Amino acid sequence: MREERRTTVAKGLPVQDAAEEQTLHISVFGRPNSGKSSLINALAGASLADVSATPGTTGEAGYLSAELAEIGAVTFIDTPGLCEGTRVNCRQFDLIQRILSQSDMAILAIDSTSESITSMEHQLIRTIEQYEIPNMLVLSRSDLAPDVEAAKSAIGIPDSSLAVSTKENTGFTDLMSAISEQMPEVGHCLISDMITTGSPVLFVTPDEGGDRRKRMLQLHYRMVREVLGAGCMPLISRETDLPLAMTTLNRPPGLVVVDTENLDRVANMIPPDIPLTSTSLVMAREKGDLREFAMGFQALSSLRPGDRVLVAEACNHRPLSEQASFLSLPTLLQTIAGGPLRITDVCGSESFPQSVSGFQLVLHCAGCDLTRPEMLSRQAVARRDEVPMINHGILRSLMSRALPRAFEPFIRCGAIDEDAADKVVLSGARSF
Repeated sequence: MREERRTTVAKGLPVQDAAEEQTLHISVFGRPNSGKSSLINALAGASLADVSATPGTTGEAGYLSAELAEIGAVTFIDTPGLCEGTRVNCRQFDLIQRILSQSDMAILAIDSTSESITSMEHQLIRTIEQYEIPNMLVLSRSDLAPDVEAAKSAIGIPDSSLAVSTKENTGFTDLMSAISEQMPEVGHCLISDMITTGSPVLFVTPDEGGDRRKRMLQLHYRMVREVLGAGCMPLISRETDLPLAMTTLNRPPGLVVVDTENLDRVANMIPPDIPLTSTSLVMAREKGDLREFAMGFQALSSLRPGDRVLVAEACNHRPLSEQASFLSLPTLLQTIAGGPLRITDVCGSESFPQSVSGFQLVLHCAGCDLTRPEMLSRQAVARRDEVPMINHGILRSLMSRALPRAFEPFIRCGAIDEDAADKVVLSGARSF
């Protein structure tokens, strides 16, 4: 008897709304009527996904939230059935790529009555491998196979593939264990591993207004919640009030977090022995692989006039060409290169190309509106095409004398190694 699971349901939940909850996103693929929806319901212990004997009931991706006792918060992505045919393949392949860019893990359900793996399933497996996310093949409706191992062999899936049956309620304990073992880290911490219990943590907010201030305040709010959970005292001050805030503290802050634009000014206002970092580094670590962003800065020294640079903005705010805060970045890159660059702008959550081959550099925004899997998938595309990707915030920080100091808290907690941090600092030193 499977253990009863506490489950909450939210059908049609957009991934961007689930991002702040930092849930594990599991996409479930399979042919029409292969038991995908039944598999989700069996794992969740509740009727989340619509189940029908009619093929094609799932017409579009559905986002289904559940709280699993063994794992915690999960968002299942119930996908349309995989179909053969050239036109269908093109449409489905685009959808598959979008779904995988949002996924922490992927499951492919293969019906036990199948004769073999289809070309679309082979293509899906190859694409999952390119996205470098944990995945597993599951033999579904195993009760219809007289010999499960023979069915696996005939279809052409590994012997290690798990077999499940919703009719007989078998195999789901092993599947849940496999998910627990393979699932990547989610709920990536912001700064809790940089602070000591009982220490005050000081957040210095920018004095400017507008959308950017609102986004920074949202980040501060999430950091405040994390600091409280770590048993520390969060304090918030505007930059203009910082001298007064420092004099009123009975003990020095265990960490000061400041907006990147104000890093040098704040560094001059607080003693050098107080740990200091920037919101840009915090965001880069939360959303993607900070070390990979840092190592990408090695490419700055080899940037030459005429090189192609992709400037990617994830959200749908005003175009980059109309945002004054971003205008200096292409100019900065061209200063580093020593001449004009061929710059391509893309904007929007689904605008990032599936290949960046032909570019010499990708300059990406902080990814406020992206989930961590989406940012990691973009880094995977750049890594596959051997094109370095760097981050807006860290690029702006290159001109800051306090940049080495901003990296120190990340080095001490092991979030990034000293060598990778040095790559950024040395790139800045060579560039100016």
